[in-house]
Amino acid sequence: MDLMLYTLRTVSYAIVEPMHIFMLIVLGIMFYLKNKKISIMQKMTIGETINSPLELTLSQIALGIIA
Repeated sequence: MDLMLYTLRTVSYAIVEPMHIFMLIVLGIMFYLKNKKISIMQKMTIGETINSPLELTLSQIALGIIA
């Protein structure tokens, strides 16, 4: 239980730290641009996009924080 609280406290500190917020924004922009290209490729091959680029970006950032 202490390990879980320590992990949550550390992750919340990492999110609130100004330098880490800046890095999250930069990574978010990079992921969004990559996912936008993936979305365009999906639309060209399948005819529709499965997930929006924003949805993909937010899930990538959330999973990265959890990992």
